[in-house]
Amino acid sequence: MDHWLEREQQLSRRHQEIVILRESLVNRHEVYHQSEERRKESVLDASANAAIRNTNLLQDIKKTKKKILKIKNTQENPSFSTIKNNYWAMINKVHPEWQNELSEYRKRHKSHRQSPTSHH
Repeated sequence: MDHWLEREQQLSRRHQEIVILRESLVNRHEVYHQSEERRKESVLDASANAAIRNTNLLQDIKKTKKKILKIKNTQENPSFSTIKNNYWAMINKVHPEWQNELSEYRKRHKSHRQSPTSHH
């Protein structure tokens, strides 16, 4: 009889351990699913925000394109044309001088690199 009583106590303790373990697993399972739901909501929010941002960017691009086309298709302001023509005249005049200076600069540096230096 003592044997059966002891065996029943062992089974009762084991049952209690299993119940505790089951509760722990159920709690972890609930926490995991709550975490997954929050993650999914976060991804959906980020996706919705990205869609809104992309739509706004596309609208901005379209507006900018319209402005550029409008500016391109309008007749140039006479004072702007004068300024632009003077600028290009100056560039055409000064550019050959800049090219000569650059060529001389490169020649000087090329000769400096090629000249042997002794470290005795």
